[in-house]
Amino acid sequence: MLACTSDATGPDGALERALAHARPNLVDRDASSPTKAAIATRVDARLSLTFVGSAGRHALAIERRIDRDKDRFRVSDARVYTSPAVADPKVEATARDRTETVFDGHALAWKRGDGQWIERDVLDGLAQRTLAEALGLGEFTRAAFTDYLRTQPLAAGGDHPDVLGGVRVTWTSVDLDPAVRPRALSEVELSALRDHDPTVARWIAATHRPTRIQAELATSDKGLVIAAKIIIEGETPSPEGMAKFTLELTQSVSSLPPEATFELPTDRLPESRERPWLMIEDVLGDALLPPYKATP
Repeated sequence: MLACTSDATGPDGALERALAHARPNLVDRDASSPTKAAIATRVDARLSLTFVGSAGRHALAIERRIDRDKDRFRVSDARVYTSPAVADPKVEATARDRTETVFDGHALAWKRGDGQWIERDVLDGLAQRTLAEALGLGEFTRAAFTDYLRTQPLAAGGDHPDVLGGVRVTWTSVDLDPAVRPRALSEVELSALRDHDPTVARWIAATHRPTRIQAELATSDKGLVIAAKIIIEGETPSPEGMAKFTLELTQSVSSLPPEATFELPTDRLPESRERPWLMIEDVLGDALLPPYKATP
């Protein structure tokens, strides 16, 4: 989600200062956008996905926390993947990963696991994209299974407030439309959908057939998912035959606690730092071997 960014700003920030007078404001000021809440909010989201095949059980769990106050935010993303060990499928192997991003309204820093905090260039709108993508679990899940969904409006009140995090929302109850079937696609078509990020949701829709859907969604006037409680069960083809999957997603919004902070760590690597690889390219020039040269 956060790849290395350009070094074009230079050590003295001259380009950034010049662009500040020329570029459009990259912050979405629309209060109906989930990336711009009228009050400080905390979003907690948890997604768990289990897949049972002949070799054993696979499970992915994503726990995401988003604190935000106007332009500032902090995103923590923890992932745990459990699968049968290669040496002995009866033994479960677990891989853990964690990333954290903080934006103080002007600068953004990121780290992975116990690694070093690294400041990133935000000239191209990286901060706003990061927040929008972090809030996208509910929207992605709905997009992947939208053809299977049958919706009914829910009246506001009680457990269904009409405003969440400063955003006016509409609640709907969702269940499975049993008449929908996945469209038959060739292996070439499926591979093309799976291997490109913009079409992964379409690949899921074509390969994962729900047998049960139970959900409640709160969406903004632009149709974006603000809060959700989703359970989806179904079947999907695997090399050993049909496998079962279960997807559970809970996303909620609450007030920001007093201890929340958006200060960047002082020990971070600066955005204007020297990059060793750029120094190597500069020193070697044409002597750099072809496999190491960047392609245009």
